[in-house]
Amino acid sequence: MQEGMDAPGDEESARLAAWIERTVGGTVTRIDRMPRWRPAWDVDVEVDGRLLPLHARGEREARIAMPARIADEVAVHDLLETHGLPVPHAYGICDDPYALVMDRLSGLVDLAGATDITCYSSFGAFILPTRHPNDSSINCCICKTKKH
Repeated sequence: MQEGMDAPGDEESARLAAWIERTVGGTVTRIDRMPRWRPAWDVDVEVDGRLLPLHARGEREARIAMPARIADEVAVHDLLETHGLPVPHAYGICDDPYALVMDRLSGLVDLAGATDITCYSSFGAFILPTRHPNDSSINCCICKTKKH
């Protein structure tokens, strides 16, 4: 981490910053632990004179039943990115603290703030046909119609 930078506040943040500097390169200039129910950090890295905004997201608690874990998300990010879909680039998984490190994108975390139905339609068109190509009984998860 950059000299003179405010201390990250905990050892986990310092270990994450060190992993990012080794893996991504550059110098971590800011790391903020997010006040969430799962471990998460926003990280700024200076690489060759430019700012690289990153986000690190830890695993959900083991008691929460999830169909996919953080390790599975790297493969999904890579697959979608390979096929030209706009997803954050995944740099890998830090082992300690266990967290997926990826590009931090601007915008909303979900579609709750979207006002244009075209946005919803695009979302449904990308996701639903990929997962259920032969099931015409499935409704769009956003607008609840079968028109997509």
